[in-house]
Amino acid sequence: MARMIGLSAVDVDLLTGLNRFRLLTADQCVRLGMANPKHVRERLRRLLKAGLIHVTERGGLAGPHVYCLAPKGATTAAEWSEGRLALTPRKAPFGDTEHLNQRVAIVDVHMGLRAWAESVGAVVPWVRVEFDPNPSGLAPVTTVTHASLRYDADAVAHVTTADCENWLLAVEMETGGRTGSLSNFKARLDDRLTAFEQHVLEHALDWPKNSPTHRAARLLFVFKSPLMLEEAKKVARRKGGSVWRRVFFNSLPTVVDGFASGWWQVGETTGSPFRPVGAS
Repeated sequence: MARMIGLSAVDVDLLTGLNRFRLLTADQCVRLGMANPKHVRERLRRLLKAGLIHVTERGGLAGPHVYCLAPKGATTAAEWSEGRLALTPRKAPFGDTEHLNQRVAIVDVHMGLRAWAESVGAVVPWVRVEFDPNPSGLAPVTTVTHASLRYDADAVAHVTTADCENWLLAVEMETGGRTGSLSNFKARLDDRLTAFEQHVLEHALDWPKNSPTHRAARLLFVFKSPLMLEEAKKVARRKGGSVWRRVFFNSLPTVVDGFASGWWQVGETTGSPFRPVGAS
């Protein structure tokens, strides 16, 4: 009976991809290598008609349609795979808000990280994003607290590089709304830096301390455009402190094309966040 459901290989890739990344556009599915653009769109329409996925329809300048996994899609995948696929769906599609563009951009960063890791033999044990389901509470799964300090990341990831070094990354995706404003970046910068000075992320996640193979967390700011990045650099240059050794800046196009390259730091150095920094 399970084999009568009739999922194609591309259907399975789409459903499992939506499970991994939580949301995808058709173009992102193509970039993930699922199929050519025409075939991807055909299969998305079929899955949508069958009730296996949700869609947030957008038009004009709002952005591309955004797809996510529906409960029927998770159930169908489990039946089709005879229990091998255990996927986590959403009850409803994402709301059509400006915030959705930021979430699509977070997925771009996530995709860039995994593509880079695969190309260099690194492993990504887990990635958590602020729009992951959180059955244990109302706060996003990326929200952590320690010693009365709270830190809310857009995404958090654990990466193990080929040399067996373990890296804890917090990603802040700055899209700036329709105008590319830095108001959110400026308003939250000091609190974010304080959280990193106090190692809130490491304490909250029980990251191994004094381990020769586990590095202190890195704070990665990704900006929607190179123009936003250049303006953010001006803000950063006016601030001091040793915490900047673990803070990196980049723009979305560069991160998508090569995740580990082109990261800028205060002090005008450029390189990869996957390198030892002082006594961190």
